[in-house]
This record gives sequence, C-alpha cells and structure tokens, in this order.
Amino acid sequence: MVVCLGLGDNKVTGEQRLLEGDLGRIRDVKQGLDGSLYVLTDDPEGHLYRLAPAADVARQGVQRPPL
Repeated sequence: MVVCLGLGDNKVTGEQRLLEGDLGRIRDVKQGLDGSLYVLTDDPEGHLYRLAPAADVARQGVQRPPL
C-alpha cells in the first residue's frame, strides 16, 4: 500500500491510500522527473513498476494492464 498525504501549514490535511494489496509488500517508492511513480516490491524477484498518472496514459492512447 502507498499512502499519499496532503500537507498544509505543516499539518496533514488529507490521506489517500493507493494499491492496497495489489502489488504485495512495497519496499520503496520514488517519483520520476515525468511525474510517474516507480514502485519496488519486496518480492523475491524484486519487481519494479512504473505508475503513470491516468490522464497521461489516456492522452497517449496506451492501454493500462490490470493490476
């Protein structure tokens, strides 16, 4: 699971939980220069996923594979 926190005035103003149970245990998350999130799982194979914003995927006409 990835938790996205909204911040304002040094306080948490919102919380959004993403990918609950979809990818397994997540080891690390980094944001790329293009705005995509790169997610590394803690599987024995250590899968790496690139998550693009839905608007970017739709604009490029790319089919998103199911999680």
